Amino acid sequence: MESINVMGPACACGSAGGGQTRRESRFDHGSRKHTNMYTDGGRRAPAGSAVWPEPVLSVRGLRCQLDGETVLDDVSFDIAEGAAFGLTGSAGATAPADMLSRTALVRVVCGLRAADRGSVLVGGCPVDGAEGTPLRDAVGYVAHSVASASSMTVTGTVRMWARQLGLAGPLGRERTAEVLALVRIEAHAAARVDRCPAGVLREMSLAVALLRQPRLLVLDEPMRGINPRGQERLRKTLDRIRGGGTALLYAAANPAEVREVCDRVGVLHHGRLVTRDDVESPRILTAA
Repeated sequence: MESINVMGPACACGSAGGGQTRRESRFDHGSRKHTNMYTDGGRRAPAGSAVWPEPVLSVRGLRCQLDGETVLDDVSFDIAEGAAFGLTGSAGATAPADMLSRTALVRVVCGLRAADRGSVLVGGCPVDGAEGTPLRDAVGYVAHSVASASSMTVTGTVRMWARQLGLAGPLGRERTAEVLALVRIEAHAAARVDRCPAGVLREMSLAVALLRQPRLLVLDEPMRGINPRGQERLRKTLDRIRGGGTALLYAAANPAEVREVCDRVGVLHHGRLVTRDDVESPRILTAA
């Protein structure tokens, strides 16, 4: 069976003693420095190397049931540093069920629910359905909106979330400034959140997700409710983030939207992961 592998150079998730290694910022705000050699989805080792790079996200044999219905059935794929893997669904009568499958997969990867069977590794570390500091540091979930008082400014909201995530004082102020610059919404930094357009609010959510410099960003329908200009801005921002080495798991119902962002696209069809070109006659993709 063929396996989905969206590969790129990867780094270890922790130290030899089992603790998490603090990573320096790898984002280049001015240009895209993207060394991903694997955007074709193939499995080519780096020149002169006999070692496969470790994936940022590795999903193996994932199975989940919801109210007795199987929503994920033996799902397996990898995403490595700087790569983007898109999840979409098939059109027609199965579309609602496929949406449930995408939502279930996103929740398992983010540690918000446990799988019935299979494994999820982020940077080689298991995700077991329980949130914790290592997972919080490794995975950033881009919400449609983040909690904030309507009278707060964009900067104030991001700084509040920095404190919630343990980034207080000078470090919190520094990281707030960095992520606002990365997503390029400094011009809105002093604006009240209740006066910002939907695109800016989504970019603010993205800034919050980047505060702890995650290795993996998880996005579920990130373009929903944003006008075309805002969507183009968000695509360029995601491209810059990938250029810094962050991997993306991108879920959306619109296949065209997913293809504009991702290297490789998988379709969840009746809970199984199939190739983009094989939806009519599905060819199931499993781990090699």
